[in-house]
Amino acid sequence: MRALLLALTVVALTTGAAFAQKTPDNTPAPPAATAYNDEWRRNFIEGCIEGVNGLPRPICQCGIDTIEREVPFADSQALDEAAAAGRSPDPRTLDAYRSILQRCLSNTDA
Repeated sequence: MRALLLALTVVALTTGAAFAQKTPDNTPAPPAATAYNDEWRRNFIEGCIEGVNGLPRPICQCGIDTIEREVPFADSQALDEAAAAGRSPDPRTLDAYRSILQRCLSNTDA
């Protein structure tokens, strides 16, 4: 059951697409960030908590803290862009997110 919850949460996070290519009025979006920033963190936390099977905030915080240390920003950005475009994301990045969230689930008293 935890594996299913984790998989659905990762899907929810990636379909949140923190770096959408267009604004609500369909004008080009400003240039994408080149490093993890406050907006990216906020979008991640919101997607994690409010996702399909939302996770508790301590697990989401653990996730973002660990992702910033272990996953290159370019990989996270590519994951978001693939989700926004309806393409399959890089399975290595998805596996990294799953592994990180699994460790957070195992190590956090939420």
